[in-house]
Amino acid sequence: MNSSNGQSQDESLILQLREIVLDNLDNKQFSVEKLSAEVGISRSQLHRKLKRIKGQSTSQFIRGVKLNEAMKLLQEDAATISEIAYRVGFNSPSYFHKCFLKEYGCPPGDVKKGAVAAAVAHTIPLTPTLQKATRARTKLQLGLILSISIGFILALTAIFALIF
Repeated sequence: MNSSNGQSQDESLILQLREIVLDNLDNKQFSVEKLSAEVGISRSQLHRKLKRIKGQSTSQFIRGVKLNEAMKLLQEDAATISEIAYRVGFNSPSYFHKCFLKEYGCPPGDVKKGAVAAAVAHTIPLTPTLQKATRARTKLQLGLILSISIGFILALTAIFALIF
């Protein structure tokens, strides 16, 4: 079902949730409960909807929005890493660093220094479908490498047997 502006209800909900999180970045008391209250649905219903739409829990979604905002600030070189961590709602720069590294595969300092190639490639989180496809492709590549390696070893063994 599409709304009048061409967005589905799910897309509209995600945009609304994102805006609420961004509006509350400086609110240290902001929580999953407050987000669900602002949207007007129960915490468990919000959790189910986000799991279905994004494959994330509500807290993962909130953290993702904060980290995305942090990525923008780091790329703009807006402040120090610690200041950015606090600005986007993290209580600890070390926890921010840990979450950022897990989300983007590189530390925030690399983005700040301009080494953003790896980080920019990860700014759009993979959907569950893309995650499955990526895992399947990786397994296929590993199987291919293993097959080639075994074939190479067998060929070397045959050549060795013929020579000696």
